[in-house]
Amino acid sequence: EGDFVRELKIAEKDAIHMEEELVEIRKERENLLANLVEAEKQIMFWERKIQLAKEMKSAVDSETGQGEIRAMKSEIHRMQVRYDQLLRR
Repeated sequence: EGDFVRELKIAEKDAIHMEEELVEIRKERENLLANLVEAEKQIMFWERKIQLAKEMKSAVDSETGQGEIRAMKSEIHRMQVRYDQLLRR
């Protein structure tokens, strides 16, 4: 009977120790989940920022291209006028 009581007390201490470990593991899990949620928010933030930067670059490139096209058309028109002037001579 004495051995049984000792084994029971040892088992009780082990159970208490395991419960404490379980509480710690659950706390760590909660912290990890919170960190994961924060990391996902940061990823979404940066993905959106990258998307906006790409859209801005595309818009700027488009505007730059339009400016170059207008300049080329103006240059072509100037050359055509000059060509007509040379033909009249």
